[in-house]
Amino acid sequence: MKSRISNQILASVLLSMLAHLVMAQGKNPIGVETSGRSEIINGAVGSTSTYPWIVHLADFEGTQFCGASLISPTWVLTAAHCFLNVDGDAVDIPRGATSTIVLNSDTARIDISSLATDLATDLATDAIVAQIGQIIVHPSYQPDIATSPNYNDFDIALVELTAAVNLQPVKLLSGDAPAVPAETMALVMGWGATEVDADNMSIKPSTTLLTANQKIVSNETCSSIYGGDITDNMICAGGVTATDTTDTCQGDSGGPLTIAKGNSFVQVGLVSFGGTETGPTCGDPNSPGVYASVAALSNFIAQHATGATFTTLEEDNAAPILTTSISGTTVTISWTAFAGASGYNLFYAPFPAQAPVASLDLGATNTISASLPPGSAFYVAVQPYTASGPTAVFSNVATFSVPLQAASFGAKMVTVAEVETSCSGVFDTSSTEQSLTLTVDGTRAIFRGLIDSSAAQKVSNLINNNPEVKTIIMAYGPGSDDDDANLVASKLIYDAGFATCVPDSGSIASGATDFFMSGVVRRLGNNTFLGVHSWAGGDVEGADLPRSDPEHQKYLDFYTSIDVNPDFYWFTLGAASSSNMHNMTSAERVTWTIQRP
Repeated sequence: MKSRISNQILASVLLSMLAHLVMAQGKNPIGVETSGRSEIINGAVGSTSTYPWIVHLADFEGTQFCGASLISPTWVLTAAHCFLNVDGDAVDIPRGATSTIVLNSDTARIDISSLATDLATDLATDAIVAQIGQIIVHPSYQPDIATSPNYNDFDIALVELTAAVNLQPVKLLSGDAPAVPAETMALVMGWGATEVDADNMSIKPSTTLLTANQKIVSNETCSSIYGGDITDNMICAGGVTATDTTDTCQGDSGGPLTIAKGNSFVQVGLVSFGGTETGPTCGDPNSPGVYASVAALSNFIAQHATGATFTTLEEDNAAPILTTSISGTTVTISWTAFAGASGYNLFYAPFPAQAPVASLDLGATNTISASLPPGSAFYVAVQPYTASGPTAVFSNVATFSVPLQAASFGAKMVTVAEVETSCSGVFDTSSTEQSLTLTVDGTRAIFRGLIDSSAAQKVSNLINNNPEVKTIIMAYGPGSDDDDANLVASKLIYDAGFATCVPDSGSIASGATDFFMSGVVRRLGNNTFLGVHSWAGGDVEGADLPRSDPEHQKYLDFYTSIDVNPDFYWFTLGAASSSNMHNMTSAERVTWTIQRP
């Protein structure tokens, strides 16, 4: 008979085990085009690690020109108008077949001929450039404006790859699924234009994948805006608010419109066209974007795309959602119920070490609390089981850490003005390979040296012995020689509520940059060096490992735990090899919100 374990037993077992949770989590999460090219206006940086099915089309020179989605190991879904001829009145399949499909790359090569600055970039190191086997355009697509009853209708095409790829495809909305209600939240993504200039021209395409939230707009409302040209083969989406200018734009055509379903996404549309004669080309809050409807055109997709998976937006038996909370030194772990479960196994391990996994049978409870010593940090997740045994379902993986001084967490309340004042003055920014020192000077501590295995203890001493310190001034930090110790020390900085600052002419790199990113307030002086690169261990280069490799997880979890976009990790891997160092540019510092707030 299964029994509920007591809080005291949980606490004693947690304290005695040193393990890292390693759990396989499923991810379910334009050169030829001549018209309707649609980048994301007001987008946020996204990643193929989160959306492995987002891909793009590139012309014979490798320049991105359309978005697309992977819908099976051998088929890609995109817009028919991505394959128009030069005149834009007919499909040109031979010309389109000279294009390639780029998968597994956050970055894209863009046309920089009309830009004032060189935004040229390279693809991700593990990008897949696939060849096109065949292109199938919907037979009812009629793009000739002079003769077509609706030249935007049936704007859908399928592209078959010459070889299968090992990436997670996106699921598609089934033709028999209920209609998507207006006001439903959706997500768009792509590499298209980010601005519209004074001449109503789309400009500044993105080299990095961008995403944006949208809301579904009813076809009735959409049709009234577009003069009755909206058909049942289309679905519309616009900004989240009445004045929101977030939108797809030139270069996003063919890219997916998706809706979240549990821990995955369902594609409901693909970028087709948008904008009216009276408003801007893109970003008009009064004219929603128009997308080809996946559900309405599902028969065409299913007829050709072997292996495509169709589903509805109705929730399956959703995996448990686990949350943690801390009050003083008491940790509470709770999770939502899983239908049919007779109990749950708790998996746990210290953060951020990678070691054997430990588990406990908690019985039928959905919450448990325990008082843990300050400094305790763990990964946790639950797996439901039934009378037949464990299910194949896991909750999300969460992390928690108990502050070394419970009273100090979130209580420093340091302001930007205080940080900038603390960071002013003259500091010793000369290079050193000596072990890290944290020299207290009033309400600030001066950081100099190499982060090593002693770093966590030094940070602990600072927190416990110097409660008046609010800001860490990082004068010089060449990196770390112990990544695990650095992640623990950095998490302590964040949990204690410290601000971090690099003063004028200061220099930090590698693990010291991670330490800096842990500041709840972050500031940079003038002429600073902010170095990032790939990590390496033995003969292993982090950038060379596939994104699915579990070695990446502790770093992704770390960035999430300090409220930093985990995609920053992928950026650092691609910025430079472990034997080199990349000083982040001004633009990159803005993109990755290096200073906050």
